Amino acid sequence: MQEMADAFTKENPNIKIKVEVTPWDQYWTKLQAGASGGNTADVFWMSPEQVFTYANGNALMDLKDRIKKDNYDMSKYPKNLVDSMNVKGKQLGIPKDDSTVGLWYNKDLFDKAGVSYPDDKWTWDDWMDAAKKLTDKKKGVYGMAAPDNGQNFIYNLIYANGSDFFTKDGKKSLYDTPANIEAIKYGVSFIKNGYSPTTADFASTTPDQYFESGKVAMITAGS
Repeated sequence: MQEMADAFTKENPNIKIKVEVTPWDQYWTKLQAGASGGNTADVFWMSPEQVFTYANGNALMDLKDRIKKDNYDMSKYPKNLVDSMNVKGKQLGIPKDDSTVGLWYNKDLFDKAGVSYPDDKWTWDDWMDAAKKLTDKKKGVYGMAAPDNGQNFIYNLIYANGSDFFTKDGKKSLYDTPANIEAIKYGVSFIKNGYSPTTADFASTTPDQYFESGKVAMITAGS
């Protein structure tokens, strides 16, 4: 971020930028407080799943006219990223990066349990079976971390099951469709089967902390 700020200042020496880095577990609380009090940063990072909340609160500027004035080429970004920041025809953000979510695994725990590493041939049954074999309650080790996290877990199961959250026109929710229900039930089954810490457990220890301490063999996380 500092390199980006320095590059901008080099081209615009009359504008000084102060970069403020906020830990993830404090970020949204701080941003919400700033937006509510009219004292937030001029430029800040925004998540697609949060954009509607801030758009409804009129906390975001429509950049459409500025993009047009500067003849800024938005086609260099993936269309889905651009659209994720467009609400009711207003372009409320420009993509900075994209978080790619994948399945991370602890090789040592896999080796000790004699389980083959994940590959692109894995099915959901293979995933669940591996979680079962990797779970060792006596040692306090779980096969999988399955939190009720949309972006890092549940959303990806829904996409992987060939579904989406809304119809293409955005007017109807698809959460109660068979494909979505199946995906959500699958995610929850890691906990029901005892292969993942519970939601209550995650309240005091995050999935990342479980994984980093060697107490969880697999986790879905972004780059």
